[in-house]
Amino acid sequence: MKRIGLVALNAEKDLTVSLATLLNGTIIPLKKQVFFDQECVFEINQLIEYDLVYIVAKTISAPEVTYFHIGAVADLLRRNGVQHIHLIAPYLSFSRQINDKNHQTNSFILSLQLLKHAGISRIFTLDFHNPLTQVPLEIHNIKTQPYLKEFISPTAKMVVISPDHGGSERAETLAHALGVDAKSFRKVRDENGIKISFAGTLPYQSAVIVDDILSSGETIKEAVLLLHKSGIKEITLVITHLVEPQVLLKLMQEFEFRNVFVFNSLRKPLLEQVNYLVIDKLFYDAIKGEQNE
Repeated sequence: MKRIGLVALNAEKDLTVSLATLLNGTIIPLKKQVFFDQECVFEINQLIEYDLVYIVAKTISAPEVTYFHIGAVADLLRRNGVQHIHLIAPYLSFSRQINDKNHQTNSFILSLQLLKHAGISRIFTLDFHNPLTQVPLEIHNIKTQPYLKEFISPTAKMVVISPDHGGSERAETLAHALGVDAKSFRKVRDENGIKISFAGTLPYQSAVIVDDILSSGETIKEAVLLLHKSGIKEITLVITHLVEPQVLLKLMQEFEFRNVFVFNSLRKPLLEQVNYLVIDKLFYDAIKGEQNE
Protein backbone atom coordinates (compact mmCIF):
# COMPACT_ATOMS: atom_id res chain seq x y z
CA MET A 1 0.00 0.00 0.00
CA LYS A 2 1.37 3.39 -1.02
CA ARG A 3 2.28 5.84 1.73
CA ILE A 4 0.72 9.12 0.66
CA GLY A 5 1.65 12.56 1.94
CA LEU A 6 0.11 15.96 1.21
CA VAL A 7 1.60 19.44 1.48
CA ALA A 8 -0.62 22.53 1.61
CA LEU A 9 0.71 25.62 -0.13
CA ASN A 10 -0.87 29.07 -0.50
CA ALA A 11 -3.80 28.60 1.88
CA GLU A 12 -5.22 25.46 0.23
CA LYS A 13 -5.63 23.88 3.67
CA ASP A 14 -9.34 22.99 3.38
CA LEU A 15 -8.85 21.01 0.20
CA THR A 16 -5.69 19.39 1.58
CA VAL A 17 -7.42 18.22 4.77
CA SER A 18 -10.36 16.85 2.78
CA LEU A 19 -8.13 14.95 0.35
CA ALA A 20 -5.95 13.61 3.16
CA THR A 21 -9.07 12.08 4.70
CA LEU A 22 -10.37 10.68 1.41
CA LEU A 23 -6.98 9.27 0.34
CA ASN A 24 -6.01 8.03 3.81
CA GLY A 25 -2.93 10.22 3.56
CA THR A 26 -0.87 12.29 5.99
CA ILE A 27 -0.46 16.05 5.92
CA ILE A 28 3.22 17.02 5.99
CA PRO A 29 3.80 20.20 8.05
CA LEU A 30 5.53 22.88 5.98
CA LYS A 31 7.32 25.75 7.69
CA LYS A 32 7.68 29.02 5.80
CA GLN A 33 10.04 31.84 6.71
CA VAL A 34 9.76 35.22 4.97
CA PHE A 35 12.60 37.75 5.06
CA PHE A 36 12.43 41.54 4.75
CA ASP A 37 12.82 41.45 0.96
CA GLN A 38 10.02 38.81 0.62
CA GLU A 39 12.53 36.00 0.11
CA CYS A 40 10.94 32.75 1.29
CA VAL A 41 12.53 29.64 2.75
CA PHE A 42 10.49 26.44 3.14
CA GLU A 43 11.42 23.75 5.63
CA ILE A 44 10.09 20.31 6.54
CA ASN A 45 11.12 19.26 10.04
CA GLN A 46 10.31 15.57 9.86
CA LEU A 47 11.59 12.41 8.24
CA ILE A 48 9.92 12.05 4.86
CA GLU A 49 8.93 8.43 4.26
CA TYR A 50 6.32 8.62 1.54
CA ASP A 51 5.99 6.88 -1.81
CA LEU A 52 3.92 9.71 -3.25
CA VAL A 53 3.41 13.33 -2.19
CA TYR A 54 0.77 15.71 -3.48
CA ILE A 55 1.45 19.44 -3.32
CA VAL A 56 -1.92 21.22 -3.10
CA ALA A 57 -1.67 24.83 -4.23
CA LYS A 58 -3.43 27.88 -5.63
CA THR A 59 -1.83 29.55 -8.63
CA ILE A 60 -4.40 32.32 -9.04
CA SER A 61 -2.57 34.87 -6.88
CA ALA A 62 0.88 36.19 -7.94
CA PRO A 63 1.45 33.18 -10.23
CA GLU A 64 5.07 34.09 -11.02
CA VAL A 65 5.93 33.71 -7.34
CA THR A 66 3.58 30.79 -6.72
CA TYR A 67 5.00 28.57 -9.46
CA PHE A 68 8.50 29.19 -8.14
CA HIS A 69 7.39 28.31 -4.60
CA ILE A 70 5.77 25.09 -5.84
CA GLY A 71 9.02 24.22 -7.59
CA ALA A 72 11.05 25.00 -4.47
CA VAL A 73 8.88 22.71 -2.31
CA ALA A 74 8.99 19.95 -4.93
CA ASP A 75 12.79 20.21 -5.05
CA LEU A 76 12.88 20.01 -1.23
CA LEU A 77 10.79 16.83 -1.30
CA ARG A 78 12.88 15.29 -4.08
CA ARG A 79 16.13 15.98 -2.25
CA ASN A 80 14.66 14.21 0.77
CA GLY A 81 14.00 11.02 -1.17
CA VAL A 82 10.44 11.40 -2.48
CA GLN A 83 10.38 9.79 -5.92
CA HIS A 84 6.84 10.67 -7.01
CA ILE A 85 5.54 14.24 -6.63
CA HIS A 86 2.25 15.42 -8.09
CA LEU A 87 0.65 18.87 -8.07
CA ILE A 88 -3.04 19.45 -7.35
CA ALA A 89 -3.95 22.91 -8.65
CA PRO A 90 -7.67 23.52 -9.28
CA TYR A 91 -6.85 26.46 -11.56
CA LEU A 92 -3.65 26.78 -13.60
CA SER A 93 -2.63 30.41 -14.08
CA PHE A 94 -0.85 31.45 -17.30
CA SER A 95 -2.67 28.74 -19.31
CA ARG A 96 -4.10 31.42 -21.61
CA GLN A 97 -0.52 32.40 -22.55
CA ILE A 98 0.08 29.24 -24.57
CA ASN A 99 0.93 30.49 -28.04
CA ASP A 100 3.54 30.39 -30.78
CA LYS A 101 3.84 34.15 -31.15
CA ASN A 102 7.46 35.23 -30.86
CA HIS A 103 6.50 38.73 -29.70
CA GLN A 104 4.53 37.48 -26.66
CA THR A 105 5.60 35.74 -23.47
CA ASN A 106 4.79 32.09 -22.87
CA SER A 107 4.99 31.98 -19.09
CA PHE A 108 2.92 28.79 -18.80
CA ILE A 109 5.34 26.53 -20.67
CA LEU A 110 8.25 28.14 -18.82
CA SER A 111 6.54 27.48 -15.46
CA LEU A 112 5.86 23.84 -16.33
CA GLN A 113 9.48 23.34 -17.34
CA LEU A 114 10.50 24.65 -13.91
CA LEU A 115 8.10 22.28 -12.14
CA LYS A 116 9.29 19.30 -14.19
CA HIS A 117 12.93 20.11 -13.42
CA ALA A 118 12.06 20.39 -9.71
CA GLY A 119 10.62 16.86 -9.67
CA ILE A 120 6.87 17.14 -10.37
CA SER A 121 5.70 14.50 -12.83
CA ARG A 122 1.94 15.11 -13.01
CA ILE A 123 -0.59 17.90 -12.48
CA PHE A 124 -4.25 17.47 -11.60
CA THR A 125 -6.46 20.42 -12.53
CA LEU A 126 -10.05 21.32 -13.43
CA ASP A 127 -11.16 22.28 -16.94
CA PHE A 128 -7.72 23.12 -18.27
CA HIS A 129 -8.06 26.16 -20.53
CA ASN A 130 -6.08 24.65 -23.45
CA PRO A 131 -6.58 20.87 -23.17
CA LEU A 132 -5.30 20.06 -26.68
CA THR A 133 -1.98 21.89 -26.34
CA GLN A 134 1.30 19.98 -26.10
CA VAL A 135 2.97 20.75 -22.77
CA PRO A 136 6.22 19.50 -21.15
CA LEU A 137 4.44 17.96 -18.16
CA GLU A 138 1.59 15.43 -17.89
CA ILE A 139 -1.67 17.22 -17.08
CA HIS A 140 -4.68 15.26 -15.87
CA ASN A 141 -7.53 17.49 -16.95
CA ILE A 142 -10.60 16.76 -14.81
CA LYS A 143 -13.73 17.61 -16.77
CA THR A 144 -16.45 19.03 -14.53
CA GLN A 145 -19.24 18.74 -17.11
CA PRO A 146 -20.31 15.09 -16.51
CA TYR A 147 -20.71 15.92 -12.82
CA LEU A 148 -23.31 18.57 -13.72
CA LYS A 149 -25.76 15.92 -14.90
CA GLU A 150 -26.80 15.50 -11.26
CA PHE A 151 -27.85 19.15 -11.02
CA ILE A 152 -29.19 20.18 -14.43
CA SER A 153 -32.39 18.60 -15.73
CA PRO A 154 -32.61 18.60 -19.53
CA THR A 155 -35.74 20.07 -21.05
CA ALA A 156 -37.30 20.07 -24.49
CA LYS A 157 -35.44 22.31 -26.94
CA MET A 158 -32.46 22.91 -24.63
CA VAL A 159 -29.00 23.75 -25.98
CA VAL A 160 -25.58 23.94 -24.31
CA ILE A 161 -23.61 27.00 -25.37
CA SER A 162 -19.88 27.67 -25.39
CA PRO A 163 -19.41 31.46 -25.62
CA ASP A 164 -16.28 30.95 -27.71
CA HIS A 165 -15.03 28.22 -30.01
CA GLY A 166 -12.14 27.32 -27.69
CA GLY A 167 -14.61 25.90 -25.16
CA SER A 168 -16.55 23.78 -27.66
CA GLU A 169 -15.31 20.53 -26.12
CA ARG A 170 -16.72 21.53 -22.72
CA ALA A 171 -20.10 22.34 -24.27
CA GLU A 172 -20.17 19.08 -26.25
CA THR A 173 -19.24 17.02 -23.17
CA LEU A 174 -22.07 18.53 -21.10
CA ALA A 175 -24.53 18.30 -23.99
CA HIS A 176 -23.71 14.61 -24.41
CA ALA A 177 -24.28 14.02 -20.69
CA LEU A 178 -27.65 15.80 -20.85
CA GLY A 179 -28.71 14.37 -24.22
CA VAL A 180 -29.17 17.78 -25.88
CA ASP A 181 -27.54 19.85 -28.64
CA ALA A 182 -24.34 21.89 -28.31
CA LYS A 183 -23.41 25.09 -30.12
CA SER A 184 -20.33 27.33 -30.04
CA PHE A 185 -20.31 31.07 -30.54
CA ARG A 186 -17.55 32.96 -32.32
CA LYS A 187 -15.72 35.45 -30.12
CA VAL A 188 -13.54 38.26 -31.44
CA ARG A 189 -11.51 40.47 -29.14
CA ASP A 190 -10.12 43.80 -30.38
CA GLU A 191 -9.40 47.32 -29.12
CA ASN A 192 -13.15 47.95 -28.92
CA GLY A 193 -13.83 44.99 -26.65
CA ILE A 194 -15.47 41.60 -27.19
CA LYS A 195 -17.94 40.73 -29.94
CA ILE A 196 -19.93 37.48 -29.98
CA SER A 197 -21.61 36.10 -33.09
CA PHE A 198 -23.25 32.91 -34.36
CA ALA A 199 -23.77 31.91 -37.99
CA GLY A 200 -27.16 30.25 -38.02
CA THR A 201 -30.38 30.04 -36.06
CA LEU A 202 -31.00 28.97 -32.47
CA PRO A 203 -34.43 27.28 -32.42
CA TYR A 204 -34.35 26.54 -28.70
CA GLN A 205 -36.34 27.50 -25.62
CA SER A 206 -33.59 27.27 -22.99
CA ALA A 207 -29.79 27.36 -22.89
CA VAL A 208 -26.94 26.40 -20.59
CA ILE A 209 -23.87 28.62 -20.96
CA VAL A 210 -20.75 26.77 -19.83
CA ASP A 211 -17.42 28.55 -19.44
CA ASP A 212 -14.23 27.78 -17.57
CA ILE A 213 -13.28 31.28 -16.33
CA LEU A 214 -15.26 34.36 -15.32
CA SER A 215 -13.14 37.46 -14.81
CA SER A 216 -14.34 40.61 -16.62
CA GLY A 217 -17.73 39.07 -17.43
CA GLU A 218 -17.82 40.61 -20.91
CA THR A 219 -17.89 37.26 -22.71
CA ILE A 220 -20.85 36.00 -20.67
CA LYS A 221 -22.69 39.30 -21.04
CA GLU A 222 -22.38 39.30 -24.83
CA ALA A 223 -23.41 35.63 -25.00
CA VAL A 224 -26.54 36.30 -22.93
CA LEU A 225 -27.46 39.29 -25.12
CA LEU A 226 -27.12 37.16 -28.26
CA LEU A 227 -29.33 34.44 -26.75
CA HIS A 228 -31.95 37.03 -25.78
CA LYS A 229 -31.85 38.42 -29.33
CA SER A 230 -32.52 34.86 -30.57
CA GLY A 231 -35.55 34.60 -28.29
CA ILE A 232 -34.00 32.42 -25.60
CA LYS A 233 -34.77 33.87 -22.18
CA GLU A 234 -34.37 30.83 -19.91
CA ILE A 235 -30.62 30.60 -19.28
CA THR A 236 -28.52 28.58 -16.83
CA LEU A 237 -24.93 29.68 -16.23
CA VAL A 238 -22.08 27.31 -15.31
CA ILE A 239 -18.64 28.60 -14.30
CA THR A 240 -15.69 26.47 -13.21
CA HIS A 241 -13.30 29.18 -11.99
CA LEU A 242 -14.94 32.29 -10.56
CA VAL A 243 -12.13 34.85 -10.51
CA GLU A 244 -14.30 37.90 -9.75
CA PRO A 245 -17.41 37.23 -7.58
CA GLN A 246 -18.52 40.86 -7.82
CA VAL A 247 -18.63 40.61 -11.60
CA LEU A 248 -20.94 37.60 -11.33
CA LEU A 249 -23.10 39.49 -8.85
CA LYS A 250 -23.42 42.35 -11.33
CA LEU A 251 -24.39 39.93 -14.11
CA MET A 252 -27.05 38.38 -11.89
CA GLN A 253 -28.45 41.83 -11.18
CA GLU A 254 -28.54 42.68 -14.89
CA PHE A 255 -29.91 39.36 -16.17
CA GLU A 256 -32.32 36.84 -14.74
CA PHE A 257 -30.76 33.37 -14.82
CA ARG A 258 -32.71 30.20 -14.19
CA ASN A 259 -29.76 28.79 -12.23
CA VAL A 260 -26.13 29.68 -11.61
CA PHE A 261 -23.62 26.93 -10.81
CA VAL A 262 -20.06 27.65 -9.68
CA PHE A 263 -17.39 25.13 -8.73
CA ASN A 264 -15.58 26.27 -5.57
CA SER A 265 -12.16 25.90 -7.21
CA LEU A 266 -10.87 29.29 -6.03
CA ARG A 267 -12.50 29.35 -2.58
CA LYS A 268 -13.88 32.85 -3.22
CA PRO A 269 -16.48 34.53 -0.94
CA LEU A 270 -19.88 32.91 -1.38
CA LEU A 271 -22.75 34.72 -3.09
CA GLU A 272 -26.42 34.20 -2.41
CA GLN A 273 -28.52 32.50 -5.11
CA VAL A 274 -25.44 30.71 -6.46
CA ASN A 275 -25.19 26.93 -6.35
CA TYR A 276 -21.64 26.08 -5.27
CA LEU A 277 -20.34 22.65 -6.25
CA VAL A 278 -17.60 21.03 -4.17
CA ILE A 279 -14.49 19.94 -6.08
CA ASP A 280 -12.89 17.64 -3.47
CA LYS A 281 -14.60 14.46 -4.68
CA LEU A 282 -13.71 15.23 -8.30
CA PHE A 283 -10.00 15.24 -7.42
CA TYR A 284 -10.38 12.12 -5.29
CA ASP A 285 -12.09 10.20 -8.10
CA ALA A 286 -9.42 11.27 -10.60
CA ILE A 287 -6.55 10.32 -8.30
CA LYS A 288 -8.05 6.96 -7.34
CA GLY A 289 -8.79 6.22 -10.97
CA GLU A 290 -5.13 6.67 -11.91
CA GLN A 291 -3.92 4.66 -8.90
CA ASN A 292 -6.13 1.73 -9.97
CA GLU A 293 -4.84 1.71 -13.56
